[in-house]
Amino acid sequence: MQYCINEKSFVGQFEDINDGKIALNDLVNTIDETSLIRNFKPILRTEDLKHKNLIGNLTLHEFLWQLQKSYSPGNKTLLQKILVNLVKGPYLKEFTKINELNDGDKACCLNTALHFAYDNETTHSIISIKHSKFNADRIELRSNGTEKSVSNYVSAQSVIEATWLYDENPKHRIPKDIIVSGNVWSKMALDHSSAQQALSSSIGIAGKRSTYACFNEQWFQFYNHHLNLYHGFPITDPGNDLDLNKVKKFIGSDYCWDMGQVVIS
Repeated sequence: MQYCINEKSFVGQFEDINDGKIALNDLVNTIDETSLIRNFKPILRTEDLKHKNLIGNLTLHEFLWQLQKSYSPGNKTLLQKILVNLVKGPYLKEFTKINELNDGDKACCLNTALHFAYDNETTHSIISIKHSKFNADRIELRSNGTEKSVSNYVSAQSVIEATWLYDENPKHRIPKDIIVSGNVWSKMALDHSSAQQALSSSIGIAGKRSTYACFNEQWFQFYNHHLNLYHGFPITDPGNDLDLNKVKKFIGSDYCWDMGQVVIS
């Protein structure tokens, strides 16, 4: 999953410097929590983000200048976080060519982070700063009669709850595969760190509880057994598994397994 910061959520909604600092710290924490979901890929943003209003008519760029003039260690730390996560590249510069794109309020979203998410709602997602109209976990967008719903994260907690975490099942901690009551219990060949890496790069199917990953040339299935916790085990490809075939069709022949968490329909 690739993330972009929603510059349209910056509308000068904060009343004073302190409120702005709190909101930006929360935003940076939210960005940090997406690391596993995005497989540590860089956070994207448009160059226009720094010109958006943060506190009344004070832009993010102007706010940075104020922090830069401060001698406070806390302000210096916040400044560095903002520079790394919100101001410096990589920038979004290329978008699909469409003649209109609007949000639910019919506001134009062309050439914005929302346009980026609309381009591929399966692998692109949005992070918004708090207290804007973009507070829901899904954002509805429309282009020439075609509607899409893109994922949106506003808090670190929402990211934590959405992050797939590996939780070993003792029944797969066995020296070799065994048959129990007619069912095969497969030995999990990966250690915890590698299993988390495979899970964090796996592909889920909307409405299903399993995700799939090809790791070191071996297919693995991860099963969601509680909240955001998954256990996993190696599988063979029988050729007629509908879900696995759907994943294989999605990845094609040149998928790099570096997109982080992905859910397909």
